[in-house]
Amino acid sequence: MSPGRRSFAARWSLEIRVRTARRVSSPKPFVLSGVLSIPADGLPVAVYVKRPGKSYWSYSSNRLTYNTGVASATANGTNWWYRYTPTLRGTHSFYMKHAGDATHFAATSRTMTVSVR
Repeated sequence: MSPGRRSFAARWSLEIRVRTARRVSSPKPFVLSGVLSIPADGLPVAVYVKRPGKSYWSYSSNRLTYNTGVASATANGTNWWYRYTPTLRGTHSFYMKHAGDATHFAATSRTMTVSVR
């Protein structure tokens, strides 16, 4: 980096939503999706799940962001999605995380729950 120039990282947000009812039947798959407010394709977003009866979070998948060409109603960024097939009945909790890199701070979504019957 040359003298007088500073690098910085911008703060970003990560949105999560479910593309189906919050109550689903097992073993029918459903889709979680959202927007990472970083306008860059191909950034990794990790999916974490807490299964019924468990007290810990498990890594489930790594998704890459992509651009649809249409801005989200809540953020201008890149999209991600994840299809999940529950095998246990009960409440499944999810959150997503972008770990950050040299030019972007990390971002973590809020937790979302889906009830599986």
